[in-house]
Amino acid sequence: MLFRSADRALAALAWGGRNLARPAVIIDAGTAVTVDAVSPEGVLLGGWITPGWYSLHDSLGSAAPALPTATGTVEVDGGWATDSEPAIGAGIDTFFRSGVMGLHRRVFEGLKNQFESDPETIITGGDAHRLEGLIAGARSIPNLVLDGLEAVLSREKQR
Repeated sequence: MLFRSADRALAALAWGGRNLARPAVIIDAGTAVTVDAVSPEGVLLGGWITPGWYSLHDSLGSAAPALPTATGTVEVDGGWATDSEPAIGAGIDTFFRSGVMGLHRRVFEGLKNQFESDPETIITGGDAHRLEGLIAGARSIPNLVLDGLEAVLSREKQR
C-alpha cells in the first residue's frame, strides 16, 4: 500500500513505538482530519481523510461569501438557532463532530473484527480540543506526529 501522508505514517510509527500491543484508531484533527486504523506494531492499515473544522468553516465562507462569519463554536439553547451566526457556528461544529464520530465507528469496528479486541482511540492534532469528551475512553496524545518524527530521526542517528 502507498500512503502519501507523512503525518499519518509518523503517527502510526509513534503508536507502534509505545509497545502497548493494541491496535489503535488515531484521529489527527488539523486542517484535514484523518481517522486511521493502526496495527499494534504501528503499521498504518488505512483510514479516512476529511476536512478539518477550519476547512469546513472557510469553505462555507468561500462558497457563500454573503453569509456572516461564525467566530468559533457557538452554543445554541434549544433545538435550533434563530440567528445566522450561531446557526453557522453550531452547524459546522455539529457536522464536524458527527462526521468524525461516524468515521471513528467504522474504523473501530474494522479493527475490532480484525484483531478481536477493542482498539485504543487516540486523538491528536491542533483541533483535538474540539473532539474532547466526544468518544468514550479516547486518550489525547498532543504531539503524536512529532513523536513519530523523533523516532525516525533517532533511527537515522543510529545508522
